Amino acid sequence: MLMLGVILVAACGDDDISDATGGTVVSDDTASGSGSSSGVATVSTPDFDSFSIAQSTAATGETATTPSSRSKSVTITFNSDGTATSSDEGLASVSGQAVTANTADVNYILTGSTAEGSSAAFNYKGTGDCTITLNGVNVNTTAKAIGATKGGNVELVVAEGTTNTIISTAKKSIEVGDDTEGEEISSKLDIYGTGVLNITSEAKGAISSTDAMTINPGVVLNITLNEGATGKKGLKSDTSIDFKGGRTTVINNAPAEWDDTESDYSAATCVKAPTINVSGGTVQCKATGNGGKGMRADNTMTISDGTVEVVTTGSNLVRYNNADKVVSMSQLDSYSNYEDANPKGIHVGDKDTGVGNLTVNGGTVKVKVANSEGIESKRYINVTGGTVMSYAGDDAINAGISSENNRGNAYAGKGEIAISGGTVYAYSTDNDAIDANGTISISGGVVLASGNTAPEGGIDCDQSEFAITGGYVIGLGGDTSTPTESSCTQSSLITSATMSKGDYLTLQVGGTTVLKAEMPRAYSNGTMLISAPQMKKGTSYAIYKGSSSLASGTLSSSAYVNGSSSGGMGGGGTMPGGGNMPGGR
Repeated sequence: MLMLGVILVAACGDDDISDATGGTVVSDDTASGSGSSSGVATVSTPDFDSFSIAQSTAATGETATTPSSRSKSVTITFNSDGTATSSDEGLASVSGQAVTANTADVNYILTGSTAEGSSAAFNYKGTGDCTITLNGVNVNTTAKAIGATKGGNVELVVAEGTTNTIISTAKKSIEVGDDTEGEEISSKLDIYGTGVLNITSEAKGAISSTDAMTINPGVVLNITLNEGATGKKGLKSDTSIDFKGGRTTVINNAPAEWDDTESDYSAATCVKAPTINVSGGTVQCKATGNGGKGMRADNTMTISDGTVEVVTTGSNLVRYNNADKVVSMSQLDSYSNYEDANPKGIHVGDKDTGVGNLTVNGGTVKVKVANSEGIESKRYINVTGGTVMSYAGDDAINAGISSENNRGNAYAGKGEIAISGGTVYAYSTDNDAIDANGTISISGGVVLASGNTAPEGGIDCDQSEFAITGGYVIGLGGDTSTPTESSCTQSSLITSATMSKGDYLTLQVGGTTVLKAEMPRAYSNGTMLISAPQMKKGTSYAIYKGSSSLASGTLSSSAYVNGSSSGGMGGGGTMPGGGNMPGGR
């Protein structure tokens, strides 16, 4: 579902431009002037109004990865009368509805249905590897439905053509490995198949592993965490989660939980691990609880392909007078000395260690957050390809730790955002669209950043370096950081602009149309930063809103020019780089 399109076409007219990337093509009649339109970058506004997350049982259509073959198999059948049976008691023994197995290199096949509130459980206590196949099993239990906590790696197979349901009130629905303090046992979990697994967790978590977790092509996971418990996790690994395919949808309705031992919040998170990789498939996360997050990687997150969609709707929590206090974004600064839990969409890194590296090399990322940052990394954000769309109440895209109210953090002001390819759309309703508490570098790709009115802006890097050496850039807001002259090889223009939502902006350089963009919101005397690879010192430029001229003149600097909203300044004027415009932040 690609709502933002970028088309780079050389040596052809607009009639030859096709919607190759699923975006919207802007036709000739939206541009002004008589210039050529070859080599046009076209940006349309994504649809966030109807953007939502919902679970589906539809097949993915992917070719499934084949799991390991096992030397033996046994079928365990759960029954609605409170019993269970095993086809081989020597491999899997039964006591009531509790099934215990110890033998490695076996495929344990689970099937059948239980009554509500049963004690059904399958526990693998071997130390070697095994396979657990879900073949139309429907379990409603007060116990942990599936456990493998003694050291064996597990391949969980969701059988083709089956729908499987687990409803559990235990602390975890499926647990591989043991993360009990002092008793840690490391185990990997690989999930295969082309069937559907629906999990509803009434307690703390749905699926966890102490070692790497991998979701392979074809499998459909639908996870719901109900509001009852706090600090819940949908998918959780102590090392890494790799999404190689399939469709994973996690809806987490729980709020964050205060931890007295750590004196901090444990967020209710849809997907959490130190390292998260997405190389295929679809990952969808929706967090509705206060302080609840979509995806959290403690160290690194890399997205190279596939689709990532995140929505959060909860409010912020602050620990005040030993109680949870719900506060709005505008109230957070008043509680800057207190621990808080923020409902961020994608969160990478740790403020206490200064780590955090988010890289997008491909795929599609779409994030909508009501009351916090959309996409945040505590240190680095690198976009080399793909499409990134973030709509947020606070900063849409943020890197680093703020120098304000940082409680003496040694890593404050050291964030870095680097965009060298792909398309980036950032929209903030109340703050900056793209905000680096540190440096910003744009060397390629297409960027449209729409921030709030002054003192907020489209692109903000405080007083740090802002380098533009390539790419198409539009920054809109009440203010902007200015490019650093000594670091730029591509000219930029800063001008005031009044526009309405849906207006089309056209940039011509040397009489040639090079950039068209649909305006995502209205501005009255807003500030616009615009740059394109064709903008070089000595070339003429013209910016149009529909048929009305916003600015025109000749670029007199290799860094940026202060434009005019009344038809241009001729040669323009140069302002010192490396900060904001006078009167800005």
